[in-house]
Parts: sequence; C-alpha cells; structure tokens
Amino acid sequence: MRRAGHAAGIHIEAGWVATAVLVAVTATEFVIMLALGRSLSIEGLSAAGADAGLLALFSAPVIYFGVYRALRWFRRAHAQALGDRQHMEAIAQTTLESIGDPVTVLDGEMRVLYANGAALKQFGPSARSARVSEAWPALPAEALEALRATAQTGDSRDLEIRLDTASGRRAIILTVNALGSETHPGGVVAVWRDVTNLLEMDLALRKSSRAVEDSANIVIITALDGTIEYVNRAFETVTGWTRQEVVGQTPRLLNSGAHSQETYAELWRTLSQGEVWHGEMLNRRKDGRTFWASVSLSAIRDATGRVTHYFGIEEDITTRKQAEEALERKLRELDGFSYAVAHDLKGPLLGIQRLAGWIEEDLGAALTPQLRQSFERLRSRSARLVGLVDAVLRYARLGREQQPVEQVDVRALVGELIEIIDPPPHCTFELAPSLPTLETHRILLFEVLLNLMRNAIQHHRGEKARVWVSASREEHRYRFCVRDDGPGIAPKHHQAIFEVFRTLQPVTASGSTGIGLTLVKKIVEELGGTVTVESEEGEGAAFFFTWPAEAQASARQSPS
Repeated sequence: MRRAGHAAGIHIEAGWVATAVLVAVTATEFVIMLALGRSLSIEGLSAAGADAGLLALFSAPVIYFGVYRALRWFRRAHAQALGDRQHMEAIAQTTLESIGDPVTVLDGEMRVLYANGAALKQFGPSARSARVSEAWPALPAEALEALRATAQTGDSRDLEIRLDTASGRRAIILTVNALGSETHPGGVVAVWRDVTNLLEMDLALRKSSRAVEDSANIVIITALDGTIEYVNRAFETVTGWTRQEVVGQTPRLLNSGAHSQETYAELWRTLSQGEVWHGEMLNRRKDGRTFWASVSLSAIRDATGRVTHYFGIEEDITTRKQAEEALERKLRELDGFSYAVAHDLKGPLLGIQRLAGWIEEDLGAALTPQLRQSFERLRSRSARLVGLVDAVLRYARLGREQQPVEQVDVRALVGELIEIIDPPPHCTFELAPSLPTLETHRILLFEVLLNLMRNAIQHHRGEKARVWVSASREEHRYRFCVRDDGPGIAPKHHQAIFEVFRTLQPVTASGSTGIGLTLVKKIVEELGGTVTVESEEGEGAAFFFTWPAEAQASARQSPS
C-alpha cells in the first residue's frame, strides 16, 4: 500500500515537472521570437513577441512552482532510495552474519573486502587482512587459482580442498561466484563450507555398512510391520535365500515350526516395548534343512527416539548345538555307568562291614587290642567308602527323576537337618527369623542345605563351634547363607573346593567324601542360581547360594 502511494506520488510529481518544463519551453520560444522581431523590425513578429512576453510574465509563477515541486520530489526520491539501500544493506549484513558457513568477499586483486562471523571464527582474525594470500598463507594453490579464474571470467566454480584453520585441518567445499559489482569489478564471493564432520560421518557409515555386510553373522533389518528391507551376505550363505528373494518378504520364511506361537508373541511384545530380545531358534533353510541360531533382536530409533525399524543378528550355532547334544548323550551314558558302578560297589562294601562284625564276634576273648584296632579301622574305612558311594549315587541321580513341587518351611527343614546331622555338644546352630516358606523342590533344597551345614561342622576344630543359617529376598529369588566360625578357607582355594573329590584336609581327618560341594554347585546352577564363598584363612567361612522364589517347572529334578 505504501509502495502504491509512493508510486502515485511519483506520477503526480512527474506531471508537475512535465507541465513546468512545457511552459518554460513555450515561454522561451516566444521570448526568442520577440527578440528576433525587434531586431528584424517585423511587425508581425513584434506583435507576437509582445504576446510572448505577456505569456512569459504570467507563466513565471507556474514555472517556479513546478521547479520547486520537482526539486522537492527529487530530494524525497533520493532520500527514499538512500533509505532503501541502507535497509537492503542491513538485511544483507544480517543474512551473511547468520549463515553458518564462512563467507568472504574479495575484489579483483584478491583483497578481502568482507568476512562474516563464521569466516572469522573458522580462519581467525587474519580473514580481514589485505590480501587473501596474506590472510591464509596455507591456502592451497588450486583454491587461489579458482578465485582468480572466477574474477577473470565470471564463471562459478566448486572444488574440495584441505585447509589448515584455527580449529585444525579441515575439509572444505569452496564455492566461488562473481560479485557482479560496478564498484568492484572482478570481485568474487567465496563460500567455504566445512564438510569435515560430514566426511567423517560418511566414512564411519561406510565402515559400519562394510562391517555389517561382511559379518560372519546373519543381519536382518525389517520395517515395523516385519517386512524385510535388508539382509547381508551371511544370510544368503547360511539360509540359501538370495537378497532379491527375501526383500519384501517377512522372516516367517525361516519358520521351522519348532517354536510355539507364544514364543513369537513374547518376541514381538518385547520389541514393541523397546527392549532387546535374546533367544535360540531353530530356523529353516531354503532347501528345507534346519539350523540353530542364537538370535538378538532390537529396535532402531531415529533422532527423536521413535522406533523406525527392527534389527536382528543371528549366529549359526548348529555345530555347537550338535556338540552339546553329543556331550549330553555322553554325560547321560557316564551317569548311567557311574550309577551302575556305585550301586554294584555298595553291596560288597556293606558285606565287608557285616563280615568284619561277625569275625570280631567269633573271636570274642581271643581278640587282642591290636586286632580290635584293625577291625575298627576296617569298619571306619568301609563306612567312609559306603558314604562315598552314596554321594556318587546322589550325584548320578541328579537330573534322572522328576520331583514334585511342594510348600517348604525352610526353618522347619533346617531343624530336621540338625537332627539328621546330630552335631556334637560343642556345636550350636542359630537360625535367622528371615528363613522363608516357599513353593519349591524340597529334596533339592534339602540336599544343598545338608551338605553346607555338614561341611561347616566337619572342618571345625575349635572347642566351640557356631553355625548361622539365614536368608534374604532379592526380587524373584532368595539368597541363603550358611556361615561358620571355623578355620576358614584361603582365597586361592575358593574355586577348587567345588571340584569333585577335592578336599583341603586328609579324608581320614575330616571324613569328607569330596563330592558334597560339587553336588551343591550342580543343583544350584541347574536351577539358574549361583553359589559363592567368602572366607579368609582363620576367619571362618560363609557360603552363599541363590534359590528361585518360585519353582521352575523345567528344573524339577531330584537326586534321589
């Protein structure tokens, strides 16, 4: 609106100027005619000159008024043009300073006329030096040549250079354009775009892409609906499907039918919650053969945290699974053999014990003190062998039979164990109030606590012995502790004591079979728990083991 009014004013002022000029020209013509008439004494011209004089006399105010208006118009137009120019210069200055890329303006002699804030920050205060070659002595020759070539020809140029700046050596995309200014002919505008970070990101991306493509593990990327968008070469090698065949399909083509719908429902539920899913799956190849894979699935998020894709890594563990199955078969065979041997040994050992007793009774008064001592050793050692055979049988039976889950009052269970152990008078047990009641495999917990409590008494050599049994709740499990004030265990033996048939004292002194802690470790780990010991030599020992708060249906095995 303002511009329209301004334009209308210009037209009005232009009209006044035109009128004033026309009147002035006409009056001038008549004055000239009057002068000519007088000099030539021509009557007609004299009369005309008189009329012209009168016209000039009466038109003088009009002329002066028109000229006055014209001068005012010219002043206003000049002021308006000057203001517009300053306004445009301010806009250009603000625009250049707000640009993140360094911008410099150079004249035809390569002197720096202007450098924005980004240029000063990137190149340092020297960006305002007289000549660009002085401002940046390290400027590559090809960059200086590009600036000069554009100054001479006016052609735009783009090139990538390496430049030492205040922030170090950087990769720069230099864009040069002709300035197009009459006041600075041959000038150029140079934009120096720092692409170092972009190049580094591109290099990292290409490295990651190459690592994924060349990975020995299968890599799959899918859309949110499960549609496959990418697979690497390992996928093609392991499954037999080509990339062209599977892109646009879903991972269902790998479904072997070995897993339940609940497994896949849990998988998708985990992913939809933004968590990572881990598991082992039996997949199907293109030719119908199956292979085992250790699978890890996770979500890919954008910069805002929104899930855009799913990412899967699968390791072919078929060979490992086959080896594990073969090992399991061998272990089952070994367990069966151990069970048979132990069972067959137990009968003769019990027979030896009975026979020794009969011989001792038959000798009666003829039994000398030396013979009595020999028979005592025979009974003691045969009893130890029977105990060892019983331990081997329990160890071999672990995992062979099903055991029902029942409610167990652990405090009452420990009381039963104390009666079975029948500790000597100098030994006392202290039970914590925190001992729980839980649904679990009673026989398994019985076996673990029995071995730990018996172990605490067997190795105690003091005049008084104290054993503490306690438990604490930790999320979905309990942490039990059996602590004693005995001789303790040096840290260097903390791992060895869980090995089968390993004892730290002679078996004749402790009566240990060397299999109790091994049995404890096997039971606890079968149920997904851990067993550890904290002890220093001479400071007693504390055995900790974790136990599920709720029985696991998949591990309901009994050693008896």
